[in-house]
Amino acid sequence: LPEIEKIARVYRHRAVISFEDKKFQETRMYYAEPDFPELFNLRFIKGDKNVLQEGSGKAALSVGTARKYFGNEDPIGKRISLDKEEDFIVSAVFEDFPENSHIQCDILLSYQNLVASRGQELQESWGHTMFYTYLLLRPDADYKALEAKFPALIEQQAGELMDYFGVRIYLLLQPVYDIHLKSHFMQELGANGNDQTLTYLIIIATFIMVMAWVNYINLSTAQAMNRAREVGIRKVIGASRRQLIVQFFWETILSNAVSVIIAITLCELLLAQFNQFTGLPENLRILNQGYFWQFVLLLFVGGVFLSGLYPVLLLSSYKPHTTLKGKLGNHRQRFGLRRSLVLFQYLMAFLLIAGTITIHQQIKYMRNQPLGFNMDQTLVIKAPRVVEGTMDERFETFKLENQRLTSVQKTSFCTEVPGRQILWDNGAIHKAGDDPSSGKNYQIVGVDYDYVDLFDLKMIAGRSFSREFPSDKSALVLNEKAVEWMGFESPEEAVGKGVDYWGEIYPIIGVMKNFHQQSLKEAFEPHIYRFMSSSPRGVFVLKLSSSRMPETMNNIENIWNDMFPGNPFEYFFLDEYYNQQYASDELFGKIFGLFSVMAIFITALGILGLTAFSAV
Repeated sequence: LPEIEKIARVYRHRAVISFEDKKFQETRMYYAEPDFPELFNLRFIKGDKNVLQEGSGKAALSVGTARKYFGNEDPIGKRISLDKEEDFIVSAVFEDFPENSHIQCDILLSYQNLVASRGQELQESWGHTMFYTYLLLRPDADYKALEAKFPALIEQQAGELMDYFGVRIYLLLQPVYDIHLKSHFMQELGANGNDQTLTYLIIIATFIMVMAWVNYINLSTAQAMNRAREVGIRKVIGASRRQLIVQFFWETILSNAVSVIIAITLCELLLAQFNQFTGLPENLRILNQGYFWQFVLLLFVGGVFLSGLYPVLLLSSYKPHTTLKGKLGNHRQRFGLRRSLVLFQYLMAFLLIAGTITIHQQIKYMRNQPLGFNMDQTLVIKAPRVVEGTMDERFETFKLENQRLTSVQKTSFCTEVPGRQILWDNGAIHKAGDDPSSGKNYQIVGVDYDYVDLFDLKMIAGRSFSREFPSDKSALVLNEKAVEWMGFESPEEAVGKGVDYWGEIYPIIGVMKNFHQQSLKEAFEPHIYRFMSSSPRGVFVLKLSSSRMPETMNNIENIWNDMFPGNPFEYFFLDEYYNQQYASDELFGKIFGLFSVMAIFITALGILGLTAFSAV
C-alpha cells in the first residue's frame, strides 16, 4: 500500500533471562522487525545498530537492564540465556525508553528468531493475533483512507478462514500519541490513562486561574478610591486617557510578570515533592517541555488582558471634577460587579469541595463493596518457566509441599487471578448445534480442582472440577455472563449441554456466579473456565494464615528453590494487586483535593482583602 513508508511488527514475550548466578523474569521483552528502532527514534549507546537484522541471534539491552545484569562491566559480547533453552549474544545497548511512552522495552530480539522457533506458519496464518504493528505513513497520507482499504485486503487474504470459523477480522489504525489516553482495547501494552480525567483537571486548573484573576479585579476596583484622586490630578495637568490606560496596563503587566516568575520558581522547587505526591516519574520535568513555555506565554498575555481590562478602563474613565470632590460615580454598579465575582468564587470553591468529597466517597464505596470472591491473606507466585522433568508433576508436588506447612491453608493453580482483564481470549465459540456464525469471543481461564474453593466462589448450578471425575479435564465451567451470551435460558438449563469449542464438543458441568474480575467500574465479562494444572504463563495461589508471616514466606521460598532452581521467586499479595486498579482514581482524588485546597485558599485571600478594604 503506497501510503506506508515503513512497517514494524513486535511480539511481546515473557521469559526468565539469566547470566551466571543472576536471573530475572522479564516481561518487557520484544521480538521486533528491523525498522522498529527507527520508528521509535531509538538511540543506540554502543554496539551494533543492525542487531535486529535477519537471523542475528543477538540481543539489545536497555541501559537500565544492562546495568542490572552486568553492573559497570561492558555488556557487549556477553551471553545471556532465555529460559535456559536459547542463548543470545548482547550486541547493542540502547537508551531507556522514556517513562511517558506507551511502550516500555528492556530487551530487543530479532523477529527472525521468533520465526525460526515457531515456524513459517507464524508468518502466514491470520489466526495469530498477538502482534503489535506500527506503521510510518508518508507525510501526505490520510490514515482513515488507508484504513478503508483494509477490508478488501482482509477478504482477499483471509476470506475463506473467516467464513469457515464464522468470524470477522478488522484492522483499525490509531495515532501512537492517542494510545495512552484514548485507547482501551484488550491486551494494551500497559495501563492506560483517561482522557476525561485530564479534561477535568484542565477545567479545574482554569477555574483556579480565573479565581485568581477575579481577586485581582476585585481588589483593583476596591482600591479605586485610593487611585481616583491620582487620576483626577493627572488629568487636570494634561494626562490623556490613552496615557493612563498605558500606565495602568504596564502596572498589570508588572504584577503578572512577578507572579509568573514566582510561580515558575515554586514549580521548580516543589516539583520533586509533587512527583512524589502523585507518583509521577522523577525525571519527568515539565520545565523542559517546549509546550510548557508556550502555555506560560499564553497564560501571561491572557492574564494581563482579562485581569487588567476592567480595572484599567474603570480607573481611566474617572472625571476630574468628580474624583477631586471624592465622588466615584455609580457605586451600586461597581459593588454589584464585585458581589457577582465573589459569588462566582464561592460557587467554584463549593463545587470543588463537593467534587472532592464525591470522589473520595466513590473510591471508598468501590473498596467496600462485596466483590464475589475472597482475597484475604492470598499470596500469588508467578509460575516458573524453567522446569526440570514433567511440568504437571512438579507443579502438583510444589502445591502439596506447601500444603504441609501449618501456615498454608489452601493451594491452587490458575492462569489468571482477579485484578486485571483476562488476556487469554478465544473466538468462534458457540452452543453445540447452533450455527457457527453465532460464535462469540470469550475470556478463558485455566484452573485446577481447588480454584473455586480457595477463592470462595459460588456455584449457582452444577458443580466445579472434581478429582472424582477424570472426565472433567475435558469439561467446562461457565460464569453467568457466558451462559447469557451463549443463549441459554437459565444456568440450570446450561448444565449438561455441550459447547462447540473450535470443532470439539465440551460438556458444561457447572455455572459460576459472576464476580468482579476487575474493578467495579468494569462490566462483567463472559468467562469460560477450563481445567489446567500447569502452564508457564500461570500462577500459584496460596491462602495463608495471618500468623508468622516472615517465617512462612521463608519456608515457601525454600520449597521454591528446591523445586524450581534457576527461576526467580516472584510474588505479590492479591489485595495489593487488586487495589492497584484504583490507583489512578486515588491519584485523581489527591490532585482534585489539592486543587480544591488551592481554590479555597485563593477565595479566602480575596474575601480577606475585600473585608479589610471595607473595614478601612
